[in-house]
Amino acid sequence: MLAKSYNSYSTPSTKNTSLEENHHQKEIIKLFQNLSNFCWSYKYFEKWFPEFLAKSTFESIAEINTFYENYPEELYNIINNLENASTEFFSPNIDWQLLQKKIVELDNLKSSAPIRIWVLGANQGESVYSLSILLEKLKLKKEYQLFGTDQLLGNIKIARSATYSSEQIKNVEKKDIDRFFESKNGMYSIANKVKSKIFFSNHCPIKNPPYNNMDLVICQGIHHQIDLKHHGLMNRSIHFSLRKEGLLFLSKDGYHRSLKNCGLKADDITPNHIFINHKKISVISYKISDYRFYMNHSATTAINFKDLDETKGSNLYEVTLDIPSKSVRENVSNQAKLKDINYQVFSKLLNEYNELIYTSFVSLSKIGSNEILIRNIKLNNLFFPISFKVQNKRNSTNQNSFYLKIMIN
Repeated sequence: MLAKSYNSYSTPSTKNTSLEENHHQKEIIKLFQNLSNFCWSYKYFEKWFPEFLAKSTFESIAEINTFYENYPEELYNIINNLENASTEFFSPNIDWQLLQKKIVELDNLKSSAPIRIWVLGANQGESVYSLSILLEKLKLKKEYQLFGTDQLLGNIKIARSATYSSEQIKNVEKKDIDRFFESKNGMYSIANKVKSKIFFSNHCPIKNPPYNNMDLVICQGIHHQIDLKHHGLMNRSIHFSLRKEGLLFLSKDGYHRSLKNCGLKADDITPNHIFINHKKISVISYKISDYRFYMNHSATTAINFKDLDETKGSNLYEVTLDIPSKSVRENVSNQAKLKDINYQVFSKLLNEYNELIYTSFVSLSKIGSNEILIRNIKLNNLFFPISFKVQNKRNSTNQNSFYLKIMIN
């Protein structure tokens, strides 16, 4: 007998399982991995499985699949209990001095844009708020933006509440507690001046699109949560998120788990951490220069991935499509000015059997370029038809080209 519904999680007890149960365990864990979009590794489900087997009474694997497909929130409750232990502010597992040094270097760069930092595996927010306190104390010349993400919604809810125990803030200096915290009923809440620059989100790095234009990406144990075979996809997502000269901060273990194969080169190495400078991606330009656009009409072309050179040394392709403004001027009726033209793109990704894999419709009227990230696809036997529309629309932006960033798994 296999299981019935699962209500709560506790530390699994030691239990001898039969060969049949071990066989079921493998199948069921793979099922849960699939239902969770492989955002969690086999070992994470494995440590919970004995408790699941002891408390549930499903009759078959098919019944398990049907139940959790119909009630995905139940699966999420299980995942949410897999790892929800709190951490502490200014954890000794993080090299804060090295982090401070690199942030000062970012602050001294010529660009006046805010410093953008993304913390993956933010847990309950302790490391993100610690980083924010550090940034406030450094009195940077630039503004900063902090993005903290975690795979567990429960962790994100606690991070957003920004309330912690005295044990969790034991590594914070008293003067900083007085400056950055508000005490109430024995608990400590982060001051609004710190919270206002931080954005928390529930995020899986192999399922959800990455943030972009990051100056610094910090990985907090995220490589341990996800199966090794999916690290390539996650690493390329991280690779994509960094701007040209951005920095990646992670444990040596995270680096050796295949990040070094993504075109990133180690910069500073300490006993526990490693900094990596982002290497410029290989670029493939695919230009279209002979289209004639007519008011309220469409034109379509296709990029065939078979024609792209896979030997450029990167799994990230940037495709530039040029729309000639002269042709637009020649063919738009009623002498409409170019600034009145609104370009829109409808994109779809098909396989060799013309089956739809991906679709997107984006207006380009308010942005300088359009970036569509396509992930988890194979390069061979795919083509990318792109349809363009030209519409007469007031207060539009002059837009002569757009960009597709195509990430190949």
